[in-house]
Amino acid sequence: MQKTAVIFGGAGFLGREVTSQMLAIGWKIKIATRSVDAAKAKFANVKSSSLEFIECDILNAPSIERAMYGCDAAINCVGILAEKGANQFDDLQATAAGEIGRMAQKHNVSRLIHISSIGADIESKSLYSSSKGRGEQLIQDAFAQSVILRPSIIFGEEDSFFNRFAQMTKTSPMLPLVGAQTKFQPVYVKDVALAVVKAVSAHSIFGIYELGGPEVANFRQLMNKMLETMNKKRIVIGLPFAVGGIMASSFDILEKVSFGAFHNEMLTHDQIVNLRNDNIVAETAQSFVDLEIQPRSMDEILPLYLSSALPCK
Repeated sequence: MQKTAVIFGGAGFLGREVTSQMLAIGWKIKIATRSVDAAKAKFANVKSSSLEFIECDILNAPSIERAMYGCDAAINCVGILAEKGANQFDDLQATAAGEIGRMAQKHNVSRLIHISSIGADIESKSLYSSSKGRGEQLIQDAFAQSVILRPSIIFGEEDSFFNRFAQMTKTSPMLPLVGAQTKFQPVYVKDVALAVVKAVSAHSIFGIYELGGPEVANFRQLMNKMLETMNKKRIVIGLPFAVGGIMASSFDILEKVSFGAFHNEMLTHDQIVNLRNDNIVAETAQSFVDLEIQPRSMDEILPLYLSSALPCK
């Protein structure tokens, strides 16, 4: 009998790849989303009778329960990088995660996979990271055999990291970086999705896994790799954290005086707090090695989409 998984945040960058891989191995997928029409548009090229869309407000427990009904597995890919309006870190990344865990337990879902992030820590001074930490705790309290995946920066064709800075090169001769020496371990979106698929399929897998690619590089090195891939020359400037704080304050003020017309997605104080810490897999953590997955390198993947992202200059 065909098994069913519900994916919260299934229309997002990672969620779409998870959906694709799950469909490929024969699962029926329910995409739980606030906007069914918008989600359907993102899957316009997917023709499958095993793909279903269900309206779901992740901030509403009965809505989560309706989406969970009849499922063998639940996957939570919901997350935000900056707060905006009703989308607040604690609500989406902690409270909602706990409700997903509670409903999964109530409906006897066999597998629950939760996407968190490296650096998740209840004690963190970052609202983003502390809410991720609370979400993990609530998930584990509600569903002891859950699998929590903590990726570093996720890259791929539609990522919001390399593509964002690639667009900046279109209008600026410089790339200013706060935290230029901060280390990252970028991980390919298809490899993170494969980890989800393995975790769903194997009941022997549970606990927390940190996911990073084969390369560790600081922020400046990543930007230089991007520029080299695009065959572009730009000046990469490292800015002190104090200067970054002034910039973040300026963007926050602009957001307030514009009455919401401008939303600060460029640089927030919370992001500066996170940039003070390296974003790499801990030596003692369970990782891709334990999942028997060989992650792909940036050199293998970046040229597939960055080299044609913008005209070479």
